[in-house]
Amino acid sequence: MRPGKGMSRAAAGALVGGALLLPGGSRPSIAADASSPSGIVEAVAPFLGPPRSPDRRVIVVGWDGATYNMIDPMIEEGRLPHVRALIEEGVSLRLESTMIPISSAAWVSAVTGKGPGKTGVLGFFGQETNSYDLTLISSRDNRAAPIWRILNHLGRRTHIVGVPVTYPPEPIDGVMIAGMLSPRDAVYTHPPALADRLRRTGFVPALDVWRERDREPSPEILRTNHDLKTDLVCALVERSDWDLLMVVYKSLDVLSHRAYRGDLADAVAAHHELLDDALGRIRSAAGPDTDILLLSDHGFGVYYHKLSVNRCLAHLGLLSLRSGVTNRRVDMNRAFAEVRRDQRRDDLRHIDMRRTVAYCELAEGNFAGIRLNVVGREPEGIVAPAERDSVTRSVMGALAELRSRSDGKPVFTQVVATREIYPGPWVDTLPEILVRADRRLLCDAWLEDTFIRPLTRQLPEHRRMGVLIAAGPSIAHRETRAKASILDITPTLLHLYGLPALEQMDGDVLVDLFRQPAEVKTIDESSLDLAEPAAGAPRDPEQDAAIYERLRALGYLGGVDAGAGDDGPTEESPKPDPRRTPE
Repeated sequence: MRPGKGMSRAAAGALVGGALLLPGGSRPSIAADASSPSGIVEAVAPFLGPPRSPDRRVIVVGWDGATYNMIDPMIEEGRLPHVRALIEEGVSLRLESTMIPISSAAWVSAVTGKGPGKTGVLGFFGQETNSYDLTLISSRDNRAAPIWRILNHLGRRTHIVGVPVTYPPEPIDGVMIAGMLSPRDAVYTHPPALADRLRRTGFVPALDVWRERDREPSPEILRTNHDLKTDLVCALVERSDWDLLMVVYKSLDVLSHRAYRGDLADAVAAHHELLDDALGRIRSAAGPDTDILLLSDHGFGVYYHKLSVNRCLAHLGLLSLRSGVTNRRVDMNRAFAEVRRDQRRDDLRHIDMRRTVAYCELAEGNFAGIRLNVVGREPEGIVAPAERDSVTRSVMGALAELRSRSDGKPVFTQVVATREIYPGPWVDTLPEILVRADRRLLCDAWLEDTFIRPLTRQLPEHRRMGVLIAAGPSIAHRETRAKASILDITPTLLHLYGLPALEQMDGDVLVDLFRQPAEVKTIDESSLDLAEPAAGAPRDPEQDAAIYERLRALGYLGGVDAGAGDDGPTEESPKPDPRRTPE
């Protein structure tokens, strides 16, 4: 039973460090004497706790960078049988990423249901106070409560594996293994003792170059860690108590940055087959009573020309150069966080910030963020805070009017004020303007000596549109492929559990996903006291009782199920949504 159904959160929390018990019943399981050659199952075993059969179990599998441009033709060739089965049983949607489509912002928005104005995360770096220097972000920079914290506060147990921007890990009721941006030698797990046990198996928490000085991982390392992660996840699925299990495979994005060509015979296509096999193993381990969502944080594509956004700003008279700039070669054998920091410092030597109104802070794919040089926020700011909004509008107008010399078409097909699409308490820490360039142009935040230059070879980078595929006992079958926002993931998960979404969330419940949609209900976030993580330790019983009473009054926790509501779907007229823009 759950809290509110006769079981205290203290009792639920006691399961975290419990002894390992093997599951019974008909659910598939690893044999009691089985062990992986790597020892990964043995490493995680002491932290699993006894299994049980929750009211509803959901698995979220992330393929970082997956795109239908690769998935659809591979399904036609019969190479992704498990993805095909999900689509044939359930539904597939085009999933629009954040603007900018970068893993840090996108995954944080996916697990919180909130845009960057409420999470504070738009890229991998934050600008230091009263400085132009950059600092690599961590989980502490996410100011919004993620799905696992919300579910923990409501008595649900969660296992989280490999989700980007979860280092340092927070204490949760369950197991957390942090993902991208986790130092290999750090305590990147909860419980903390799990990190050393995983290290001894050769497991690497983050297959990226942000913190490490090593070269990018070899195909052998990618394959080894793929197998380790899948073995670990299957052990969590089969041998422990959980309500939500979420795992992100970052390996696809890492490989795609090096090798993506959209060619079904290349290494990226072959890696999709590994991921499909892992998907099949996870789904088999979970059994037929589990809902499963497969999603990506953004898509992938190739670009043939590079656009220097800072050169555009200089051309418009908004950025002042001190001297000539030459294209630079980057030493990628260093940690990329160091490279990006030093590149910013090098750019500043060429820019006269005392005469600069705006500069490009970050870029990904054909998107970029432009920051005003504001007095009091930037050390050499020239834009008065009182004039910030009017200057923003003027800069936006100039960018919208900029035309390519070759064909006369707009360089930027979309120019928006960040606060209009991502309002929130942290929006003032973000770049004031977000732009989308022509689909052929790869935006660059580095200062170069050319406006637009052709690339010597096609360069793989992010596209905004990712994938969302869902199937399971709660999920309807739909033939048409609609569009959703990555902000919709967490509200939809909460609704799937029969819980209210938070009123402060920017995303919507995807009611069309469900076989029998129930009425969408919401609750004010302040009612749940989500400021701090909810670990397995007991909390104030009176506080918990008040929370559950509020939820019960809304029709939750009293047997109401998201797939069996009496009210049916609500009929509302569609409203324009600035978050959903044409790809």
